[in-house]
Amino acid sequence: MGTNRYAFERYLNVRTARDPSFSPDGRRLSFITDITGVAEVWTVPVTPASAAPSWPHQITFRGERSDSATYAPAAPMLLVAGDAGGAERTQLYLVSDDGVTFSPLTDQPDVIHTFGSWSPDGHRLCYASNRRDARHFDLYEQTIDGTPPRLIYQDDSTNGALHYAPDGRRLLFSRVESNTRNALFLLDLNSGTAQRLTPETTDGPAHHLAPQWATDGSGCYLLSNRGREFLSLAWLDVTSGAMTYLTDDQWDDEEVALSHDGTRLALLTNVEGYSRLALFDISRGWSERQPLPVPELPAGVMHEVTWSRDGARLAFTYEAADTNADVWVWDADERVLWQATQSATGGSPCNTLGLPAAAWPTEPPQMCASVAQEVCPTDGYYPLAQRAAYGTQEC
Repeated sequence: MGTNRYAFERYLNVRTARDPSFSPDGRRLSFITDITGVAEVWTVPVTPASAAPSWPHQITFRGERSDSATYAPAAPMLLVAGDAGGAERTQLYLVSDDGVTFSPLTDQPDVIHTFGSWSPDGHRLCYASNRRDARHFDLYEQTIDGTPPRLIYQDDSTNGALHYAPDGRRLLFSRVESNTRNALFLLDLNSGTAQRLTPETTDGPAHHLAPQWATDGSGCYLLSNRGREFLSLAWLDVTSGAMTYLTDDQWDDEEVALSHDGTRLALLTNVEGYSRLALFDISRGWSERQPLPVPELPAGVMHEVTWSRDGARLAFTYEAADTNADVWVWDADERVLWQATQSATGGSPCNTLGLPAAAWPTEPPQMCASVAQEVCPTDGYYPLAQRAAYGTQEC
């Protein structure tokens, strides 16, 4: 039987889903997909171990690209960021998760607004913007009741809002110092005083990325390569500014996510170009951490790891050489994995998206026997949900 050839246009129509965010009650999951040809925000019910993903519900109809969507911590509402006409001058919108209410939070099409986070009570949010001077990004805070935004930090530099402290009275923010270095600061929202947390350095790279607050507000977990070659998990004490490395792999740690109650930590590491997910119970501290079971998927790449508010489930975007990006959910308590979205491949069978053998720098990462068998049947339309090992299995 000859090999079928497919028009290049089919591959241009491959769709993706990304950027998951759990609703406060954990019953719905928002994500961004270009299923319509434009990246819009959709939601889908959280249906554990379903045979096939549920049909999603579209909630934005801007006809313009959405960059991110993040649920409020205590209401069925999302903060959506998106630009118009590909201008990359991002505006912010408040959207109810049924799509009925859509309100612009910013309306300055010549200005960039970069979302930071929701406050713990969900009444405020923070972002960075260059509205004062196109060359510099200041920090703003805004309530969701329509009150005009408040300038909370001004400096002639590139600043980015990160996360509120658990008490809601302080805010972590980052300042870009070069393409290989950034600094972290802690802003007191009452006094407006900013405390530098990371030292000034001109010797080598010094990234300080993805800080995650501990529930007691004493410090945060983050990724850094200050003084070393690879990005590694570290602990930063916000009182003293002392940073302690917690891992020492010869690979970059790429993402860290802490559950809302601070008892579970997810760590993504890039191992030879593929993602390795590790989950830990850190309820008794990092030094007494306990490993938790992880889902088994074919070798691929994970992004945008996020916990449900109760810490029971983990959502992430997963993609591989023969698989377009989709959102998956892992129930860490029940040890059940399922595919929350299933994006179209543009009519291209998955066995035409295979990985060339020459692309492996070494032996491929080991996969569970139940996964590593036939990837695509002869017709080429084997659902990815059936490729994964549901739950954990011994290899």
